[in-house]
Amino acid sequence: TFPMVFVKGVLIGGASDLAKLIESGELPRKR
Repeated sequence: TFPMVFVKGVLIGGASDLAKLIESGELPRKR
């Protein structure tokens, strides 16, 4: 999916995938 989202050089996925990570609380644990 687009846009492609990168966090600290790591490909997270599309914006929709990133939104799912934020909602599920996965993003803080990956930092």
